[in-house]
Amino acid sequence: MNFSLAAPAADRIELLLFRNGSDRVPEQVIELDGRRHRSGDYWHVEVEGLNEGCCYGYRVFGPLAPGAHGFCPSKVLLDPAARAITGWDVYDRVLATGPSPNAHACLKGVVSERQRFDFEAHPRPRHSWQRTVIYELHVGAFTRASDSGVDPSNRGTYQGVIEKLPYLQELGVTAIELLPVFSFDPADAPPGRDNVWGYSPLNWFTPHHGYCSVDNPLQGRNEMRQLVAACHDAGIEVLLDVVYNHTT
Repeated sequence: MNFSLAAPAADRIELLLFRNGSDRVPEQVIELDGRRHRSGDYWHVEVEGLNEGCCYGYRVFGPLAPGAHGFCPSKVLLDPAARAITGWDVYDRVLATGPSPNAHACLKGVVSERQRFDFEAHPRPRHSWQRTVIYELHVGAFTRASDSGVDPSNRGTYQGVIEKLPYLQELGVTAIELLPVFSFDPADAPPGRDNVWGYSPLNWFTPHHGYCSVDNPLQGRNEMRQLVAACHDAGIEVLLDVVYNHTT
């Protein structure tokens, strides 16, 4: 497996490998040597013997700047380009982001496949803009109600949206615009409230775990691909709502 992280101001980096997403202590710590494991702004290392499903995080060392944006090497950091995320069962927003070490309460990346979407098998409908009817859709809320007509196990998920595609076709919809489906922190909200809309994403490469029909971080990408494939096959485009100025 090849790991790579952009950290131009870092002095050194540790790659932490965990057996499980809820583990407090890494199974292995690999220190990246700036002379061997750095190319420009990027720190990188190839590790043999790892498989899909390996959990990992980083510790980044650099200049400390109390009261400002400085490095905090006591923190296990989530890979901003992770394709899957785990650790939600132990994650605590306050403990993960506070001043103390957070290995016991943080999220971790998961090594996953990098298969691309098969546009040849499921080509975009490519409706003209003059004939486009866009339906703005929140994946979690669209099918969550008990009267949605969706199988209970699929309510509020990508699979639930697939079940409702005939309904969207009946409405004459030619494109769905998905409110943020990137991994986000539901606790990123004022006290007593939840982050329902999904803004302030944790990263833009991992489908949100709360919209998956199964509790398996490696299935998110597959379910997202299944949704897009089903939409294209039904003659419906898929647009993504991305807001880069709302992020943690």
